[in-house]
Amino acid sequence: MKASAVEMVSSENSSSETKVQKVNQSDNKIDPSLIPVSFEDVEKRTATEKHFRKVDGTYEAVIYDHAVNYYEDGKWKEIDNTLKDSEQGFENTSNNFKVHLPNKLDDNKSISVKYGQYQISWNINNSNQSDINVISSLEDNSKDMKNVSKSIQKVTYENIFENVNVEYYIVCKCQYFFDPPR
Repeated sequence: MKASAVEMVSSENSSSETKVQKVNQSDNKIDPSLIPVSFEDVEKRTATEKHFRKVDGTYEAVIYDHAVNYYEDGKWKEIDNTLKDSEQGFENTSNNFKVHLPNKLDDNKSISVKYGQYQISWNINNSNQSDINVISSLEDNSKDMKNVSKSIQKVTYENIFENVNVEYYIVCKCQYFFDPPR
């Protein structure tokens, strides 16, 4: 099957796209990016790829710079890190890990990430109480099938200490870096 284009999508700005077109000019005079998408072929998904069947029978592969799908029960499912209400806080909707964020952050409330049987939790000692602020600007309700804005979610807790805010980005992976004391 012939791929009409390969598209790299950056998470920094979901509207910024760089297209690398692989089209033999002698075979096809039509700009493949103008051919409408018919549906996503979910059988071709990987962690960072989606494949779309176009109305002319060609395919467009979209490669993202972060995971947009997760593997569960023998198939790739779309990641949705949109935060939903849970008991005493918020959790991401669907991913292979669960993030729990309290409604109010203080030194008695923990943030936690659970992956399978493993869990890590932390709190910020001696902090001021701060309400969660879920930033909804990362969510895009467009009808574009290539849009993966639900794979990234941002929250803030303001003034946990004087003039100190905390931001958490829930992206399809968790990374923690600890610098050694100096």
